[in-house]
Amino acid sequence: MSNFNKKINLDFDIIKDFLSLSTLVYNLGINLTIMKDSSNNFHLKGLDISKLNLSERRKKQLLEVISESPNAELYKFYDLPSGNQVGITISHIKKRIAFVFRGSNEIVDWLHNFLICKKEVKENCYVHLGFYKSLTANNLLDNLTNDMKNLTDKYQEYDIFITGHSLGGGLSTLFGYLMSDIINKNITVITYASPRVGNYQWCNDFNCKNNLRLYRIVNKYDTVTAIPYMYFYHVGNHIYIDEKNMIFTEYDKFEDNNNIIKSYNPLDHFIENYYENLSKCKWCKDNELI
Repeated sequence: MSNFNKKINLDFDIIKDFLSLSTLVYNLGINLTIMKDSSNNFHLKGLDISKLNLSERRKKQLLEVISESPNAELYKFYDLPSGNQVGITISHIKKRIAFVFRGSNEIVDWLHNFLICKKEVKENCYVHLGFYKSLTANNLLDNLTNDMKNLTDKYQEYDIFITGHSLGGGLSTLFGYLMSDIINKNITVITYASPRVGNYQWCNDFNCKNNLRLYRIVNKYDTVTAIPYMYFYHVGNHIYIDEKNMIFTEYDKFEDNNNIIKSYNPLDHFIENYYENLSKCKWCKDNELI
């Protein structure tokens, strides 16, 4: 594996690309129908959103996503009885493989979110039981693991990304952690509005992995990023955004002392607000806003 810089901030365009994919997955399989082309492949650019029952702001964002997304080939899409939806995309132009976990649209998802019992995944390393059950329901973890192995074997030079918003961020974090012990590849996880996933020992184990890095984007005072609070911890690099600012904090310098008193606005959790504010605070390579 090549040297993997775990602390440097990612380019703005990469962060926005994967927020775009997370935005799109919210609607796939619900009110966006995915069609195959003559080669039996899925493609996103042919999606028609003009007749969707969505706000004009959401339609505008989706139009931008479809026109600009570099991951235009949809390799596979899981839409499971458990409520889980996961898209796997491939960008041959940018040589990227992406696993995109949908956020929380259904009541069952939030039941998973607030089931705060823990599951031991390694000695003294515990994760949120709801996330673990959601990831393993309907053989999803086994199927995604096989997809990961097959794709990394076929496209050995491609970069691996895992991403998601809200519950999708929690699942992305856990999936990336589990995959880092299975494949001999560097893995980048990018989450938006993610809750905490595991205990202190798990957090340390995550951050110490040489082939795994995470970028956790938080919009303003998003309430969900402050839960669960007791005995759960955030991992990875922290990127705070609002209408005018971006603040990047490396994982070993971040103080995880956030709570619902400091993160008091549930409206900041909506993916539309993440997309809108991220679009306003574009940064260059030295983290200065453009």
